[in-house]
Amino acid sequence: MKRLLLLSPILMLLLAACTTAPIVEQVAPQGRIIPVTAELWKFTPNVIQAKQGEEAVLQITGVSGTHGFSVPDLGINATIIQGQTVSVTLPTDRPGTFDFRCSVPCGAGHKDMTGQIIVAP
Repeated sequence: MKRLLLLSPILMLLLAACTTAPIVEQVAPQGRIIPVTAELWKFTPNVIQAKQGEEAVLQITGVSGTHGFSVPDLGINATIIQGQTVSVTLPTDRPGTFDFRCSVPCGAGHKDMTGQIIVAP
């Protein structure tokens, strides 16, 4: 009986250590997720459309090579590595057509890695 009493506090400590902490739920960003791929030597899609004021996130996945996703007029410049996905919030506060391009020299077709983001009023 004494042995059981001595083990009791140890068991309680072990059980307390095994309980899980409360799960904190991460709130996903509201709005539309726009998947984009970057590969030798193109972005897909190369025309991205959004509405002014819309909450939108670009999820850019590197399919092959290392690339950049640069939209100077929107202040976006992200590096995309093969096998990884980068999330970029798309500013939609003003309408217009904004050119994007690969900002990391990636070979012979680098100059062809371009596209447009169209934010409609």
